[in-house]
Amino acid sequence: MARLKNRRIRGLNKGYSVFTEKQEIRINFGENRYGTCTIKEFFKNVSSWKLVDDNGTRGGERVIHLLSNTDQLKSHMFNNGVQDLLAKAEHLVNIREEVVNLSIGSYLLELDDFIPLRNGKTTYSKISTHRGYQIKFHNNGVYGFTIFKGATASEDRIWSIARCKEIIEEMISCK
Repeated sequence: MARLKNRRIRGLNKGYSVFTEKQEIRINFGENRYGTCTIKEFFKNVSSWKLVDDNGTRGGERVIHLLSNTDQLKSHMFNNGVQDLLAKAEHLVNIREEVVNLSIGSYLLELDDFIPLRNGKTTYSKISTHRGYQIKFHNNGVYGFTIFKGATASEDRIWSIARCKEIIEEMISCK
């Protein structure tokens, strides 16, 4: 997709890419023009998108900013969980590699999973294990992924599971 910023759209649909086997957003631009984008591209660009509504004054079109007027959106223009993503996109803080940080939690792009924010005591969500090490996600959304060997944290502030696995391989090869 060449240009996603400041687009006028007629509908959104969430599906899976045949090639990458990951979730994608299918976009209806109107006039038989369609496109797709990744979930990461969606979070980056959705704040600039405008919804074209055919019920404008005098039979014309009116434009609704997607995130600033969520109460005016028609649910039939969005299906397959897009409304949930739109609700989360209103809370976007930043995107760091494969983690979308929201004020209500973090969206892990590699797993297509949302981890709600937990304030207070430091807690982790176990993501996976790799060669005897555990990969956990810090639930406050600030430190990203942390690599543990037993109860000891080795590395933190990593923003991709693939990068965590690379670091584990480097630690094993250095021994």
